[in-house]
Amino acid sequence: MLPTWPIVFFVPRLAAVRRKKILGYAILGQIQSTEFHEKWILNRTGHEEELIDAAEISTLCDYGQAYDRIKEMKPFPADRGALIGLALSVVIPALPTVLAEIPLIVILKQLLGALK
Repeated sequence: MLPTWPIVFFVPRLAAVRRKKILGYAILGQIQSTEFHEKWILNRTGHEEELIDAAEISTLCDYGQAYDRIKEMKPFPADRGALIGLALSVVIPALPTVLAEIPLIVILKQLLGALK
């Protein structure tokens, strides 16, 4: 697992880029959807057979996939599982040392007291 903490520096920039790209792609999607609707829904009479081979359908599908990828982009490139793995990799090796100095019952009482 690669260390992710230095990447935290880039989180604000990644979040801003994500917001900007979502807005840009949403505008593009609106334009494409409106043009598709005007051409193939409002003015379809006599052009039904051409719809199957229309390039606009493929374009809308490709656009949808690109938009989904941008929406799925996370500003912080580590998910919950990676952070839990990092925490466990720090805590588990230190556990024997902590238990040698502080009895387990004392640790459990303090943890339960903190949760109340």
